[in-house]
Amino acid sequence: MIDQVARSATSAQDAHRIAQVGGTNGLFVVRQPMAWAGTRAARDQVFTGLARSVELLAHAARSAGGFLAPTAVGLSARPAVFGGDTHVFEVLTPVEQEVFCNLLRSKVPVLIAMAGRGTTAANSPRDRIGSRWLTSSRSHLASRFVASTTPEHLERVKAELRRRDGVARLDRMDVVPDQAFDNGLSVTVRCIDAAASLAVTRAHMIVLAALGLRARRMVRDGKRIGHSPQRQLEENRARAVADGLRARFTLEDRTGRPRQGQTKQVRQVEGRAAVRELLLDLCPEFGNLDVAVEELMPVVLPVELPRLGLRRFSTEADLLASWAAGGESALVRAAGDELRNPVPGGFLLAQATQAAPGRTSVVMDLWRANIAGERKDNTQRQGRDKDKRGERAHRGERTGGRHHRSDSGSRGDRAQSTHRGGDRRGGRDRDGNA
Repeated sequence: MIDQVARSATSAQDAHRIAQVGGTNGLFVVRQPMAWAGTRAARDQVFTGLARSVELLAHAARSAGGFLAPTAVGLSARPAVFGGDTHVFEVLTPVEQEVFCNLLRSKVPVLIAMAGRGTTAANSPRDRIGSRWLTSSRSHLASRFVASTTPEHLERVKAELRRRDGVARLDRMDVVPDQAFDNGLSVTVRCIDAAASLAVTRAHMIVLAALGLRARRMVRDGKRIGHSPQRQLEENRARAVADGLRARFTLEDRTGRPRQGQTKQVRQVEGRAAVRELLLDLCPEFGNLDVAVEELMPVVLPVELPRLGLRRFSTEADLLASWAAGGESALVRAAGDELRNPVPGGFLLAQATQAAPGRTSVVMDLWRANIAGERKDNTQRQGRDKDKRGERAHRGERTGGRHHRSDSGSRGDRAQSTHRGGDRRGGRDRDGNA
C-alpha cells in the first residue's frame, strides 16, 4: 500500500519523483530535478512545483487512509521518524569542486546548528537536542579535507576513512564531491535536517547556494580554503548535534596574536552567534542571488529575535511546539499545512509578525539593509520600543473593531534539492501501514 501511495503521487507529477525511503517505514522523499535557482522568480517556480508534489503526496496518503506529517513529529500511535534534506549543487571545474567542498566542511557545525531539530510530540516535554536525526544516524561521517578532487587523491581520502573509521565510502561524509546526473561535477550536502516546511528548505538552499557563490569567487581570485584541524571540526560538529543553537564552538582566532605558551589563539562562540556571523558574511552573495528578506527569515529570526527579548516563535521547533500544545489533531493539521506551504517565510514569519510586529519589522528592515550592502547596527531598544508602539496600536484596533548569479550578470549552474516529504502515518491503521 505504501508503494501505491508513492506511485500514485509520482504518476501525476512527472517533474518530481516521489519514493519511499528504504529502511524507514512511512518516510517518503520528493526529488527535485536539477534546476537553476539564481533569481527570486526562478526559486518561486521551483518551490511552487515542489508544493504541488507534496500536495499530491498528501492527497495520495489521505486516499490510502493516512495523512502526511513532517519528520521528527511523534504521535501516540506511531513514534517519530527522522530524515534529512539532500542538496546537490553543480560546479564548473575540479578546482571549484575542491574549494566548495572544503568551504562547506569548515561550516558544517554551523549548518547543523542552523538546521537541526529535535522531536515534537503532543503532551511531551520539549526535545532540546540539536539534531535528533544526526544523533541516531549511523550513515554519517564528518567531512575530510580534500586537497584535490582528482581520482588519485580521493583514493587517499578513502584510505584514511578505511584506516580511521573502518569505512571507505565518500558518500557517508557530510559533504561529498560527486558527479551530477548528467556527468557534470557536483557537490552534495547531506547534513541538513529535513525541514518541516518548504519555506525553511528554501532558506537552507539559499544559504548553501551563497556558499557556492563564495567558493566560485575564491577560485576566480586564486584563493583556497586552509586545512582546519579535523579534531576541532569533529568536536564542534558533536556540540552542534547535541545542543544546536545553544552549542559553544571552539574556533581559531585569526585576528589576534597567540598568548604566551600557546601556538594558536582560540575563542568560544555560541552557535546562535556563529550562525549570525555566517549569514552576515554571506550578505554580498545574497544580493547577487536576488534574495528577498522574507526568504531568509526562517534562518534569521532564530538568531535575531532572542537578541530582542523574544524567544517564542523564533524557530521552527517553537512553532511546532505551539501547535503540539493544542493536541495531536491540531499538530498534524497545522504541520501538514506548513509542510506544503511555498510562501517565503512561511508560517514562522507570520507567527513572529503576529506575536511581535515591531521587533519582527526591525529585524526585516535590518537584514534588508544588510543584503543591500547598507550594514546597520541592531539596537535592542529600538526593537522593544517599536514593539510597544505596535502593541498599543494593535490593542486600539481590537477595541475599535544552479542557484548562482555571477558579478557580471551572467547566470548559470543548477541546484537540486531532495525534500523529505514527511511521514505518511496511518489514520485508520494504527501501526502506520496503509
